Amino acid sequence: MKKLWNGLSQNSRLGYIAHLQSGAEWDEAEFATVGSRFVERMMDRYDEYGVFPPAQSSILEIGCGVGRYCRPLASRFKVVLGFDISAEMIAQASDRCADLDNVQFQLNDGSSLANQPDESVEYCLCAGVFQHITHLDVIESYLHEALRVLVPGGLFLFQFEANRTEAIGRDQFGAKITADFLDTALQQDRYAIRECSQDPRDPVQNLVIVLEKGDGSKPPKSRRSFRDAPMIERGWISGIYDGIKTPTAMHRRLAAEPVPMTFYDRADA
Repeated sequence: MKKLWNGLSQNSRLGYIAHLQSGAEWDEAEFATVGSRFVERMMDRYDEYGVFPPAQSSILEIGCGVGRYCRPLASRFKVVLGFDISAEMIAQASDRCADLDNVQFQLNDGSSLANQPDESVEYCLCAGVFQHITHLDVIESYLHEALRVLVPGGLFLFQFEANRTEAIGRDQFGAKITADFLDTALQQDRYAIRECSQDPRDPVQNLVIVLEKGDGSKPPKSRRSFRDAPMIERGWISGIYDGIKTPTAMHRRLAAEPVPMTFYDRADA
């Protein structure tokens, strides 16, 4: 993965984000706009479920890339920590956020947050990343790590494309994440499912999940099973690319017919 993403980052300005079409390059303002719009969607969830004031809290992003989310997050959080497997992307992110004193970046090993202490951040984020990870054991490791570094009551928001069909992915096409996989992977962790949502205007089938880390002394605020958790309708990607002229694959995918959701496929099917 490290070789793949270092190479993609070198070959495409702004880190090969959103699969630019026909040799196009991002317009800088549009690139920032897309990032800020996604951060607004994230903040809606953090503001609704969070118990820690963001301005007094730290947030850690898994797979920060070139820092597109870190920059707008820096105006909302006291500290922003960005982790990524690609040294090329970390270098770009550091340049992009060089004027921000509250943003820090760290190169990681591609499956853990090894240098981050236990219970050290109030919020954690992983968006646009799991859909590119080809092996479920790596995704499971990141899930455990996110809950490890959160303080009790902290929130972990993660997003992925719930349309995969293969247990092992290839290149940038990630492994299939299902409710059964999440239930099994996290059976030893302490958490409550605060949200499991899908954008009704999204044919790609992006899912957004928000977990609250438990402290062992209180009953969970919702059922633990992802298969049984209510799937609510809530905006995520619809509207994000409105007015964006830079040609990306997301324009095409959002205009296409809906693909089947595979999140509820049975593990033994």
